[in-house]
Amino acid sequence: MVVAGLALATGLEEFILTESGQLNIEWFSWSFWFFVIFITTVVRFVHGAMRHFDRTYSEQPETVNWRISQPLLDILGLGIEAFIFFMLAYSLSNHGRFIIYYLILLLVDCLWLLIISLPNMKHYWSEHRMNWTIANLVVLVPTSVSIIFFPYWLLLWVFIITVAAHTIMDYPLNWEVYFGRPFQWPWSRSRGKIDTVFIAGAYLGNNFDETEKNIQLAEQYSIKLWNRGYKVFCPHLNTSHFEVKAQIDEKAYKEFDLRMLRCCDAVFVLPNWKDSVGAKTEIEEAKRLGKPILYSLGKLPIRRVRSKPTFGTNQ
Repeated sequence: MVVAGLALATGLEEFILTESGQLNIEWFSWSFWFFVIFITTVVRFVHGAMRHFDRTYSEQPETVNWRISQPLLDILGLGIEAFIFFMLAYSLSNHGRFIIYYLILLLVDCLWLLIISLPNMKHYWSEHRMNWTIANLVVLVPTSVSIIFFPYWLLLWVFIITVAAHTIMDYPLNWEVYFGRPFQWPWSRSRGKIDTVFIAGAYLGNNFDETEKNIQLAEQYSIKLWNRGYKVFCPHLNTSHFEVKAQIDEKAYKEFDLRMLRCCDAVFVLPNWKDSVGAKTEIEEAKRLGKPILYSLGKLPIRRVRSKPTFGTNQ
């Protein structure tokens, strides 16, 4: 963050000040568009780097690849990228050199993502790392070809267009990584509609019977929500009495529940939520994500009513 901030300050100085220190902004010139590229790139890369550290070392520490000393590789790879930010800042007036440093930045990013995915490459192909690489290649391949075969003026246009495509692709493809929720276009028909519901409420009681009572309450509301036509994830039923049946740290259940909450459209709060620290945490997470929080079944319209199946009959 510090290095990126210093690079941004340097780039701003290079763009708005002449060699004699006079203020001179060349609006909508080539330098202007390269400055816009510089700003958006630094912001996206820093945002992605910080989310990578948060997800890897705080939210999903089990994914850290200690066999290849991933923490060291992360610091080294992202440190090199931060250094390249300075090279870009000092190259704003030399567009050819700026493009070369930009391509080096993308190559370093691809190489870093590849190395931290070794030796198990499924992490590379199944996570956001693949999306980042695809977005990088959108700039790398056409621009590299343009350097070899196209005239200089056409190279500039190819570079600007591909970087714009890169920027537009990056956030929608990796929206859940950046912001913790699935991406929806503003004009999407499903935007704002509730399909999946997460149940939040007290689980553990003072004794086995109280815990069982909380589980039954959660089950009752889950059934009502299913009968109304909603898909429901109920943590109470997913790990019912696992505190005595299994030998897993309770923290693992809570982390998984929060992951599932992020995948749901809304949170339904049980009447006993005030007795649970975990439920309060889930409600706060829902607020942070901007998900609807519902305290009454009346807030959810009936989407589909299905008749109770009759068993033992040939239908």
